Amino acid sequence: MFKKSLVILSPSGRLGNRLQTSANALAFCEEYGLKAKLYCLFGYEGKIACTPSGAIGRFQEKIGRNFYYLIMRYPSLMAMLGIIVINSTKRDPVFLTNEEVRKKILDARVTVVVGYYIYTDFSYLEKHGDAIRKKLAPVLKDSDVKHMESVHDGQFGKTVGIHIRRTDYIDYVGGEFYFEISHYESVARSVALNADELKVRFVICSDEEISETAFAGLDWVRGPGSMMGDLYALSTCDYVMGPHSTFNRWSAYLGNKPRYQISKKSENVGFSDFEKVKKLG
Repeated sequence: MFKKSLVILSPSGRLGNRLQTSANALAFCEEYGLKAKLYCLFGYEGKIACTPSGAIGRFQEKIGRNFYYLIMRYPSLMAMLGIIVINSTKRDPVFLTNEEVRKKILDARVTVVVGYYIYTDFSYLEKHGDAIRKKLAPVLKDSDVKHMESVHDGQFGKTVGIHIRRTDYIDYVGGEFYFEISHYESVARSVALNADELKVRFVICSDEEISETAFAGLDWVRGPGSMMGDLYALSTCDYVMGPHSTFNRWSAYLGNKPRYQISKKSENVGFSDFEKVKKLG
């Protein structure tokens, strides 16, 4: 029996953007019994659980993606096959649960959404969270798992994952999300001081090398250092914090852990300031 499909084509975007797009699409598909084709994860085959890892699977994935790009050139053929296209942009995002959009998707045989500005009701992301996390889990190296097992050695009351992102943030929106390492240190110290008697270990996942002398006086270790390894490492911590970024937001959702978004105004931060992720987008 043919199962209606929701196809996501996104030719660009960072990993966090693509994962949250995939999560929103999967949540909608799980809710309405559609098949999700996540071609937006192109380039990450074998690194995300639901993507093909072998050469044949990758080839089939490439053929499928190219088929939709090709057929979009022939509107009459699309109409014959029951395929519709919806474009999503930052200015005009697609809300899958909008009544008009939802009806279009459910009435069509195949819906192709182009772009990654795709959102759905967060209640779907909560309801189908286990299935989404399983399908979008990072594929890990044994060394990444062993590294985090050594971090969570039971000697500390809480672990806090810190995502440091600086290399591309210095000029982004006027440097609003670019912080000196000293600011990350200050926020981490406030968390440790407000932890009462709990011993806190920090797991630092950074897009640049961190000096051994950084975070002096705090117990901290580096994350695995790879994109998938760091994504996993943050998700295993009891708490996650970092700047405005889909990477650390996705990690917190993946691990179902409370998150704190660091800003220039962040000063006296405690565990009560962390919150579960309430939206992906």
